Amino acid sequence: MQFFDISGMVFDDINFKNCSLFFCTFRNCSFRNVAFDDCTVYSGSFYTGAADGLIFENCELELTLFDSFQFSRTSMKKCRMQWCGIMNSNHVSVDLSTSSSFKTITDLSQVTPADIEYIISVVMGKVERLDMDMRLKVKEIIRADIERYKLKNPEEKQGKYSSAGTAPDAPLTYGEARGMVEGFFYGTQSPYKTKKHPYETSGGYKK
Repeated sequence: MQFFDISGMVFDDINFKNCSLFFCTFRNCSFRNVAFDDCTVYSGSFYTGAADGLIFENCELELTLFDSFQFSRTSMKKCRMQWCGIMNSNHVSVDLSTSSSFKTITDLSQVTPADIEYIISVVMGKVERLDMDMRLKVKEIIRADIERYKLKNPEEKQGKYSSAGTAPDAPLTYGEARGMVEGFFYGTQSPYKTKKHPYETSGGYKK
């Protein structure tokens, strides 16, 4: 289950088992008595929905966001969570007591510039280690978002990576990874500009 964006769906009495959800978006969806068992969720987005009896068990969740969700009887059981967000939601209603969690964010004030820089480095490495088909699709999505949100192309693409910049599998640049990470937390409105990377020039990728 990869690269989908769905809205207005009702999931009722469904069990997702041994699924890999990569870059999947659920908008205005409802989950009633739904279980995710032994699943991997990477860059998952759950926007403006409701969950009653939602259970993630023995799952791995990374860079996954629940935003404006109403939770009831929801739990993460024996999950491994890294850089996840439960924001603008009643996060106290989500039972995380049996899960290991690294940086589960419930308010944007908890995100620091150092956090953003760290995640950017993780994303850049992770994307380049994906198999080719997956890597090409992820890069396509990230680069399309730069156009969609009318962000300036990083000037690093015009310099260090200019010779490979038009190739679909050109290395993911710092600015492109930063666009993805800041988009995850802030949409297109970052409250601060992150520290300048050595590959950026003074006019590169300003918001």
